[in-house]
Order: sequence, then structure tokens, then C-alpha cells
Amino acid sequence: MTRILLGDEYQIVRQGLRALLEREPDLEVAGEAAAAGAVITLARELVPDIVLIDLALPDLQIPETIRQLLAAASQLKVIGLSIYAERRFVVNILKAGVAGYLLKDCAFEELVKAIRTVQAHKTYISPSLADTVIQDYIEALRASEARFRTIFEGATAGIALVDSECRMVEANPALQRLLGCSPRDLLGQRLTGFSGSEDAEDGAALFRELVAGTRECLQVEKKYVCRDGKTFWGCLTVSPLIGT
Repeated sequence: MTRILLGDEYQIVRQGLRALLEREPDLEVAGEAAAAGAVITLARELVPDIVLIDLALPDLQIPETIRQLLAAASQLKVIGLSIYAERRFVVNILKAGVAGYLLKDCAFEELVKAIRTVQAHKTYISPSLADTVIQDYIEALRASEARFRTIFEGATAGIALVDSECRMVEANPALQRLLGCSPRDLLGQRLTGFSGSEDAEDGAALFRELVAGTRECLQVEKKYVCRDGKTFWGCLTVSPLIGT
């Protein structure tokens, strides 16, 4: 049984979250609180597996509140709830050590998935934030291999590290699943090779602009062709990692 501690200022929100969680037979609400100090106290007393906390709680201080929660139990994981989608704020929260960042307007649709993700020792980020946050987060964590691996391996969005010729050096599990390929299949392959011929030519030209430094970032919707021939549309975001 996974025990969850709820922290939100509003009782009606806590009631809604509790009702949602109690539909799952292996999830249990261990307690709830309306302020950050009370959440920390209960985390120490109840030793829950997961703390689900509104990042706008009264008396909450970042990163100190997150640090104290993580110190309450060795296996405890924190999922932050917030209305804020500003990229710098999200990255700072992730750097503080939370295992998940969930937008409040998506909470009732994504909460169970977020919990399952962090239960599997992966990092959950609301999908609508992935394109704007992941690149910044990767750059912020370059110096920490362990934390880099956490976001790279656990991200629900597909991520690839490519060289100056657009050949894949490494692809995370999410991208492997999307393209229907193994790591060996993807190693050394050009990412543009999974587009239609016309898209591939345009993508290669844009990538050359990134390498030359005449373009800072590339973001475009495009169609991908999987190994089995199936296609899907996705939003591609590419940025150079300077200094690597």
C-alpha cells in the first residue's frame, strides 16, 4: 500500500484529491494539512511514501520546505502541485528535489499517472510543460550525472542526445518506445531519418543552422515514421548544449 500525505490550503481541493486517490486499491491517504509547517510535521510522524503538496501553501519556503520533507524519510518522494507554468520556476522546483511537477488544472487527469511514475523512481512533469522545461533542466543538471540520469531515463517525453551531424548518441526509453526501436537500433542513426523525405531535408537544413550558431533553438511540429511504418505527429524541440 502506498501512503500519501496531502498538503493544500483548501479543504475542498483536499477532499477532491482524496476521493480520486481512494478509487485506487493500492493507494491510501495517510493524512492531510493546510500549511507547509503542518505538512512537514505530519511527514515526520506518519512517514508517508509520497507527499503531494501545493507549492503555494502558506509558510512554504523553497527549497527549505522540500529539503525538510525529503529528510523526513529516506524513501519519501515529493510531488509539487502548482498553477505556475513559467519555465524558470518549474526548473528551480525540480532542482530542489521534487520527483514530480503537476499543474493544478491537470491534477485530476494526471495525478494517478504522476504517482505511478514516481513510484517507479522516475520523474513526472506535466506533459504540457515538457517542451519548455526539459531542455533547461538538462542544462542545469549537466554537472550532476546522477540527477541528469533521473530526468533523462524517467521523462515521459522522448529525448535524444545527438552529435553535430544529428546522429543519435543516446535516446531515452520514452523515445525508444515512440519510435519502436531498441537503443542499438537508434545508435548512430540521424534523427531526421525518422521523418518523411521532404521533412528530413528541411530538418537537416534547420539543424545545420543550430550547429553554425545562426539559430538558438528549433521548435517545430512534424510527422515521424516508426520502425514498423506507423506514423505520428509530435512537437520537436532542439537546442545546443554549449560547452559539452
